[in-house]
Amino acid sequence: MHPDNKSLSDLEIAAYMEGRLSSEKKESFERRLSEDRQCMDMLVAINRVITRKDSLPIGDVPQHLIEKAIEMYPERRGIFDIIVDLGRDIIDVLYAPSDINVFTPLPAPDLRNAGISYPKMVVLTKSFDGINVEFNIEKTAGNCCDIKIAAIDGGSKVLINNLRVELISEGKELVSGLLKNGGMIFEDIKPGRYTIKIYKNRKIHGELTIKII
Repeated sequence: MHPDNKSLSDLEIAAYMEGRLSSEKKESFERRLSEDRQCMDMLVAINRVITRKDSLPIGDVPQHLIEKAIEMYPERRGIFDIIVDLGRDIIDVLYAPSDINVFTPLPAPDLRNAGISYPKMVVLTKSFDGINVEFNIEKTAGNCCDIKIAAIDGGSKVLINNLRVELISEGKELVSGLLKNGGMIFEDIKPGRYTIKIYKNRKIHGELTIKII
């Protein structure tokens, strides 16, 4: 075991990720990293937070490490609320904060096919000042998904139609429209970072950012 093999600090991991280590310190860091599974998991979690794709082995990174990675990079906190993985022929939520409820509906047993992996869909719910919004994300053909949005008044439980919803990517509006029968759908969404903005009376009422990988 390397003599420097003590748990790597948050500052060391951050410095490595930001390319601030000298060649000698980088070599030492990487030797120690190879002997510390938790720090490797942390590095992977940070990579998920600040990049568009995983250049390091993914593995099974615990959610608390992803949350720790976000704490280490507070300036990145506003980039996304959730991370959704479309890989492995299923859909999986890698990260969601405590104010977003996550459900994974499964088909009835008699409708399941032994040759198909599940789940194919996740449902996320979040409340924006008295309006409960449901985001239904379903994996479709290829590495794409559909995002269905529904809004319900938190008090009366009635579907809401007078809201405008926008889907934004890299600062550009991709599509927008008014809710009809309480909902709308964005189809064939590819991996990337997206912001969903909900307007009420021409003012932003709620906002959700999603990273799809």
